[in-house]
Amino acid sequence: MAVRQYLTQIGKPTVDKEFSGLKTVTRRFQVNGLGTVAASIDSEVFGAYGVADDEYSTCLLVKRAMTETTNEQNAFVLMLTEIYQGFTSGSKVSVGEDQHFKLEDGRYGFVRRYVAIASQAEGLAAAIGDVVSSQACNDVKINKHGYGAEIIETYISAGQLKTSLSTKNNGKLLIQTLVHFNEVPATPTDYILIDEDVSGPEGVMTYTYTFAKGSGEISRATSFSKSVDEGTTGLTFIVIRHLTASSIGADPTSNPGTFIRTGVDYSDADGYRVWTVNWSKGTGVIDTEVQGRSDGSLAWSTTSLSAASATPADPSGASAHLVSLQNTIAEGYYVNRATYIVPPALITFKRGHTFNMPGTAIFSSGAGVDDLLLTPSKQQPLLCDVTVDYNATQLTTAHWKLLYGVFYQASFVRTGQTVGESQQENLSNTVSAGGTATGTAGDFYNGVECDSYDASLSASSPTSQPSGLTTIEPPINEIYLTTIAGVVLYRRTLVQYTF
Repeated sequence: MAVRQYLTQIGKPTVDKEFSGLKTVTRRFQVNGLGTVAASIDSEVFGAYGVADDEYSTCLLVKRAMTETTNEQNAFVLMLTEIYQGFTSGSKVSVGEDQHFKLEDGRYGFVRRYVAIASQAEGLAAAIGDVVSSQACNDVKINKHGYGAEIIETYISAGQLKTSLSTKNNGKLLIQTLVHFNEVPATPTDYILIDEDVSGPEGVMTYTYTFAKGSGEISRATSFSKSVDEGTTGLTFIVIRHLTASSIGADPTSNPGTFIRTGVDYSDADGYRVWTVNWSKGTGVIDTEVQGRSDGSLAWSTTSLSAASATPADPSGASAHLVSLQNTIAEGYYVNRATYIVPPALITFKRGHTFNMPGTAIFSSGAGVDDLLLTPSKQQPLLCDVTVDYNATQLTTAHWKLLYGVFYQASFVRTGQTVGESQQENLSNTVSAGGTATGTAGDFYNGVECDSYDASLSASSPTSQPSGLTTIEPPINEIYLTTIAGVVLYRRTLVQYTF
């Protein structure tokens, strides 16, 4: 018991001796002076858990409490109560008598209680499965109370819980099942172990063992996957378990059809051999999916199964293009995955376009009169037809384009003048088929009387403005997709207008 300067012991300690022989010591103190201040309680008043009592050294502090009470003068005072419990360090002490019970299956058990130091309880408690008096521990509970702890251990006797006998496969096999608690069942004479199950969520095991005697097929399990017609299409798996003498070294099963054997395993026990043989088969289309894409195309995905690698058929019913193919080897079959693309249909729509319409140049000639007639170029708004389609060949249609315009030149001498004049001009945004104009004294050129004149227009390319159905822009050929055969499909865009 620690010495604390603000405590005054009240009377003598109370000492209780329990059935187990361990003591419980209770001491009470009045708290004085600064000990009543909250900041001093932990450091000046409370003793540390686990310290030994001054008089009873095997008793350790397990509980402490501060209460308010009145003294003889009816004044309120603080009282500290400390309880010291007797323990044996490093061991657990049995308390009370064992509680015995009998289970419905005829087995016996008992419950035993101990006390120990709380920090040592886990290390002192029995382990699940520990045996005491031929009975196994199957449950342990630890209840801690401050520095001390109560340990409750439950034990149940081992033994047989249940047995059953049956026949299978038209009497070829005798099946005996034994269920034992906390012990492994012994193998009956002339039997072999074919199945076992061990369960014990609390640590003590219950063994369910199944034994067989005889020879022949033990079981045949058939399962289907990706199949709606019991294996006509999709996956079929058959697992055959067969019993033979241990001297048999070859698979005793036979192919259940057009299957491929994908696994063989066997185990020996008690002079018999249990074979486990896996057979599998895959066939037909097991999955088809279509997805509309933002550009108007359809993406078809299809998966088929086959004995050899194959290309799944186009599921679209249209002129689809195979862009992806994957052949994966599985257990006994191939998984073939293909993706087909159906391009969008041909579409035509209207689109605005500003067309640079070139001007024209031509000589207008009459009796003694020649004139150069010019029309100006203009920016002409058009509402064009745009066609988009998809094809393995590229568009090569030439679009209308003014490669070069007209060059105009003229020389003339006005009537009454002795000095001639000349004109030259590059009409780059003008079309003309070309031409010449000449005159003598008294003829008129562009409304001017001349003694002589000589004028010419070079031909442009093209020589005239567009007319009829005309391609306005260069065709666009974009690579849209490439098939697994290397064929390129183009997205083709053509812009046209009818003048």
